[in-house]
Amino acid sequence: MRLKARPDLHHAPLPDGVYVSSGTGEFALSGWSGFADLLGRCLPLLGRGADEDELVTAIGTEKARPAVRHLVGQLEAHDMVLRLDALGTEEPDGEDRARHAELLAYLECRSSEPYAAFEEILSARVLLVGPDAALTVAGSALRELGISGDVEDTGGRDHDVAVTVLPRDRVGEIPPRARRVLPVVVGERAALVGPLVHDLHGWRRWRSLVERTLDRDGPGLDEAAGTAVAVSSAVHLLLQDLASVAGPDAYVVAGETLAVQALDLPRETGHDGDETTLDDADDEDHDADLGGWLVRLTDPWVGPAEPLDEDTLPQMPVALRRVRTPDGGVVVADGPDQRTAAAAAVLAVSRRLCGGGSAGASTLRWLLDGALRALADRAVGTSGVAVGGGDDARLAAALEAAGASPRLTAAHVPGLTWVLVRCALPDGRSTTAWGPDMGTATRDALSRAVAVHTLRGHGSALLGAPGTAALRDATPEQASALAEEIRGWLVARGFRLVGRRHPADPHVGAGPVHHGRVRLVESHEAARGPEDRRTGLQTLTALLTARTGADPVVTSGWEHDVLEEAVTRSRTSGRPLVPVRTGADAVVVGPLWSAASAAGCPACAETRRRTVLDHVLGVDLRQPATPAGPAPASLLDLAATTLRGTSPPREGEVLVVGADGVSRHHVLRHPTCPWCAPTPGSDAPQGLDLLDAPVDPEDPTRVAAGTPLLDADRLAAAVDDRYGPVRGILREEAVPYAMSMAVLAGGPVMGHGRALSFDRTRSVAVLEAYERLAGFPYEAPVVTDRTYREVAADAVDPLRLGRYSPAQLAHPSSKVEAYHPDLPLDWAWGVDLASGRARLVPAEVGFYQYDHAFKRDLRASRSAPPEQRRRVFLESSSGCALGSTLAEAVVHALFEVAERDAFLLAWHRGDPLPEVPARELADPVVDALVALVESRGLDVHFLRATQDVDLPVVWVLAVSRDGTFPASFTSAGSGADPVSAARSGLREVAQLATMPLDWDEDDARALVADSWRVRELEDHVRWSSAPEALERVTSVLGGPQVSLAEAFPGWPARLRPHDGSIRTTLGLVAGAFADAGLGEVVVVDQSTREHRDQELHVVKTVVPGTVPMVFGQAHQRLLGIPRLEAALAGRDPAAHPHDPHPFP
Repeated sequence: MRLKARPDLHHAPLPDGVYVSSGTGEFALSGWSGFADLLGRCLPLLGRGADEDELVTAIGTEKARPAVRHLVGQLEAHDMVLRLDALGTEEPDGEDRARHAELLAYLECRSSEPYAAFEEILSARVLLVGPDAALTVAGSALRELGISGDVEDTGGRDHDVAVTVLPRDRVGEIPPRARRVLPVVVGERAALVGPLVHDLHGWRRWRSLVERTLDRDGPGLDEAAGTAVAVSSAVHLLLQDLASVAGPDAYVVAGETLAVQALDLPRETGHDGDETTLDDADDEDHDADLGGWLVRLTDPWVGPAEPLDEDTLPQMPVALRRVRTPDGGVVVADGPDQRTAAAAAVLAVSRRLCGGGSAGASTLRWLLDGALRALADRAVGTSGVAVGGGDDARLAAALEAAGASPRLTAAHVPGLTWVLVRCALPDGRSTTAWGPDMGTATRDALSRAVAVHTLRGHGSALLGAPGTAALRDATPEQASALAEEIRGWLVARGFRLVGRRHPADPHVGAGPVHHGRVRLVESHEAARGPEDRRTGLQTLTALLTARTGADPVVTSGWEHDVLEEAVTRSRTSGRPLVPVRTGADAVVVGPLWSAASAAGCPACAETRRRTVLDHVLGVDLRQPATPAGPAPASLLDLAATTLRGTSPPREGEVLVVGADGVSRHHVLRHPTCPWCAPTPGSDAPQGLDLLDAPVDPEDPTRVAAGTPLLDADRLAAAVDDRYGPVRGILREEAVPYAMSMAVLAGGPVMGHGRALSFDRTRSVAVLEAYERLAGFPYEAPVVTDRTYREVAADAVDPLRLGRYSPAQLAHPSSKVEAYHPDLPLDWAWGVDLASGRARLVPAEVGFYQYDHAFKRDLRASRSAPPEQRRRVFLESSSGCALGSTLAEAVVHALFEVAERDAFLLAWHRGDPLPEVPARELADPVVDALVALVESRGLDVHFLRATQDVDLPVVWVLAVSRDGTFPASFTSAGSGADPVSAARSGLREVAQLATMPLDWDEDDARALVADSWRVRELEDHVRWSSAPEALERVTSVLGGPQVSLAEAFPGWPARLRPHDGSIRTTLGLVAGAFADAGLGEVVVVDQSTREHRDQELHVVKTVVPGTVPMVFGQAHQRLLGIPRLEAALAGRDPAAHPHDPHPFP
């Protein structure tokens, strides 16, 4: 078998093998370091075509045959080579290959039958219909592919494809004569390209897609530029079709930037009008992910529905969704958490789409949904219902607090065990819900009532038809039993249940939902039941030069040496450059860069891209990480057309033109860029740049100017799934309030934001993610391999930061080594806040992700096994904080140190603390969260944990009411405003109390039985959830009940600076530490240009003498801390041993 490598096949050596990639996939072959060399020697032959014998001969020894066979087998398995003997068409040669080299190379990269596709393309007969300007663009692009298009239909030629360009008001016309038609329609706000239409039925389907796609609100589209980009996109779509290369079905061009969005459309979906009965129904896929289908139903281009007020809807006391349907109506969905509310929205939309029918995740549940809705009118009895505990009590209390006291009654249908509960509100409105028992039906009826009252006018969508949310969560056994009961009821009364399935939506597909009309019928009725001739690349580069004044640098994929040399030339000449990277699947233009640029350079972009991908080759830019290859002329033409019709690229901007669409990105400078980042050294800093600024009148810990990153455009640019630094914002579905998570590129940590609505969580999550980006000395000076004795004149004595016991160091779970003054360490520079003097602290104390064994190689440290790492202290992010100025960041870092120190002192002392009743906080968010936690069987306590550092610290402790598992959850908060501090800690407790646990009671008990098993952060939470730990946890309860004013006298007014200065605020906070004998505060600036470019600062504050917050029983540093020793003086160590703390 003769094999030929696809042109974009790429490989790079790994320590024990080789990494191989192409447009068809990637793999890493390990086990022998010689694989890379072997593949390198085989590739020249495979590039021309060779069999196994030729490859072995070229290697020079028969012993290589097994390795060659294994390597080639892997290439075949990943479709990276063409089997020449199996191709149905011979390879072109001579003049054809020379004339169409780029097209052939593209087809060899992507097609399974490249040479047959080549003949298909060259022989294609294409008719072009439309305005002259559009035909000029199309004709030029087609000629680049070797296709000559006809611009007139003489009737004497049979065309394979007709490309027709239409204005929005002419979509009703008869399509041109051809075997298939590729329509391009340009509207006022967007243009639709495709899909290919094969018959009149497809044409009618396309016209309905036009109505859905183009009749939407949005910014206007420049007609000329939009038409040009749309036509160029059409030519690329046509190329993929002729070549039988997988790709999207259609494109949409929209917006001022002429963004091109790929559309994936379902295959033809017939009208399934067959009748279905309970006898035919099954319960398969009853647990399908309905919530995920909501994304498809509300797709901004093809979805039949539109989400409303998604970010501003309140998400407590119930999670809510509001969606507009094609008929202009609005559906409302509720649930105990985000996932459930999304699933309810899918079912509500599906019912509306079939004209008020029924819906379910399986055929059986669809029919049962219809049956319960039909039988609601036949329910009898109006017995009163008492509100129970848990969520029932919480929801009823929320209604009462809002002045809408509910009245509950129950009814039933004879022969059915399911119950129908009605919740009446004082204004005459009411909701109903079915459930397999009284408790479930009551909870769902109350939840619907809360939604109705919360949404006022739009809540009426929940009135009328009864809720059947319980069907969604019913077990298969419950659903089957209900079906049997309904079947019996029907037979006894001479009825049958008949459902007629609604056709799947033609533009989104069938999905995991069964829906349609369901009827009760009598048994007998049921039985009836114009460019110049330059190449596309030349046109593109000429256009870039004309529009940007930059020098284009063309490469095939990532070519390190070529681009590095271009950057060097740019520095010397002062002229900007703009890379143009071509590949079979995409053309990447940018980033535009010059030596004076404040944006990212080409290496910044590549580093960020690999970090996002977490590429196996890491960020060694000397190795290409993606397959290279020729770009088809259609993509080059689309890139040029897009640039003509939009504003020229700005510094740092990247235009990505590919089969998946067209997108723009802004690349920021990367802190570890090998080409433009500063080389970190070891020199001491020259003081702290504590610029002054006015404080916010409402919050003396924040500057009045706010955070520039919270500007909508900057925030949006920071969230980029291609370049990061934040890859995306996720929404936690298993919580009953709004919670967003910012996913960082290249790391397992995330930023979190919690609030009552999602519009307030996104920014908090992104800011916390930026803080997480600062735990490593990317740019900070580090002094390596020095003992304390050598640096003692400038260093903080590590013994003042807390010591480990001999038992801890000897335990197998310990990840640190014993410290002594002659042990070589790495040291990070900080600055003493009071004196401005440079001070050294152990590097992992200043940067909690640092490892002595791997120095500045964070990636290697993360992937290394524990035995290869070296740390003397195991630190956490405690004491790290972000701010808009350096002073603001230090203020918040000190508050966090005070919070953790106070909590640990109180925990280890174990004495009762003063308690502030929840009513004293007088905060509606606190009230709602307390009700939520209490509905889970937990009582909430707000404890004054402030110790000798006189700053507000609130310990939030939730304790099981009956002492059962989970027995307790803990968190804490600090800040100038004690109410805000309590609210912050309570949000985390509420999350712990409501999310599904990933451990059970036996796991928790095992940690209490052997506290050495507490090794990670999560183990501390699990330990405190064991009933056996409850006595120890509750030792802090029983203190005096105090008012908020008594607990925190004068706060927050005490921190409001007389001169409105953030530096004065900082002085007051630092003074609270000094008054407690903690006058030395070392500030380690963790900021990188990742932060500075967003006008942010991140610091770690190290305060010798405070109790450090760390995780794992073997890593608690509790010895050698005088304040802790004083707090425990005179106590029996056995009465209060150093138990694992419960802090999350």
